[in-house]
Amino acid sequence: MPNKLVKKITVKAVLGSPGARRDLVPEKGHKNIMRVIGIATGLERGETQYGEFSKILGRFEATNLITGEVFHSGCLIMPEIVNTATAAAVEMAERGAAVKFAFDIGIQKPTDPESTVSYEWTAEPLMDGLGDELAEMKKSLPALAAPKPVKIEKK
Repeated sequence: MPNKLVKKITVKAVLGSPGARRDLVPEKGHKNIMRVIGIATGLERGETQYGEFSKILGRFEATNLITGEVFHSGCLIMPEIVNTATAAAVEMAERGAAVKFAFDIGIQKPTDPESTVSYEWTAEPLMDGLGDELAEMKKSLPALAAPKPVKIEKK
C-alpha cells in the first residue's frame, strides 16, 4: 500500500471520523488500531473551540492497523493519553535535541460506567521511555523482583 503525505497526523487523518471509530470498539478489552512512530524536535501550542492542544513537530509515521495505510507528516497531534507525555518530553529536551518515540494507540469501551463517551483511548509504548532522562534513570536502578503468583478464589 502506498504511503500518504498529510498536513498533520491525527486520529481523524489516519482512522476517519468519530463515527467510524465507534464501530472499532471491541466488546471486551482493547484493540490496537494505530501505530505512531516519530522523532520530535519541536512543539507548538494553540487553542481551538475544543480547548488547548499541543502540535508536535518533527518526522512522523502513522500506520492504520486495520487497513495497513501508512501516513507521513512533519506535524502530529495524538490522543491526550500520549500527546501530553510526548509534549512534556519535547519541552524538557535540550533545544534542538530529538525525542524518539513509538506507540500503539488502541480503543476500548469507557472504564467509567457513567461516561458519556462511547470509547476511550489506550496507549502501549513500544520503546523504553520517551528518549528522556526517565529511561536513563531506570537503567541505573536495581531490577524489580518478579511478582509472586496470586491465587484468586472463585465465589
